[in-house]
Amino acid sequence: MINKINDLTSVVLEQSFEGITPLQLEKMMESLKLLLKNLSR
Repeated sequence: MINKINDLTSVVLEQSFEGITPLQLEKMMESLKLLLKNLSR
């Protein structure tokens, strides 16, 4: 069961990030870090 969940999660993540360039991903990660920092105050 856990293997099936992991496999499906992998597929969803692959589809989610399809077409995103490494630079776009880097910028998105920086934005997410800032959001988390702001929320942790």
